[in-house]
Amino acid sequence: MHSYIYDNIDTMNPSYILGVKELLEILPHSKSKLYNMLKSDYLPAKNLGGKWLIQWTLFLAWLSAKKYDENIFQKTC
Repeated sequence: MHSYIYDNIDTMNPSYILGVKELLEILPHSKSKLYNMLKSDYLPAKNLGGKWLIQWTLFLAWLSAKKYDENIFQKTC
């Protein structure tokens, strides 16, 4: 049985890989802002074959560390 917090994101699978589509569901930023975050290495993601990817558990660790440093969920354009 799977537990889904977000549409299309399998939170029970620690090796689940997030792409830009899934990151846009989680983070309240525009697509252009998200790409700027990815290109500047702000997110610990990798560009493989022209696609930005990040493992679910790595994203959770990054998010956990960031939530105390700054308000990552502040809506921006």
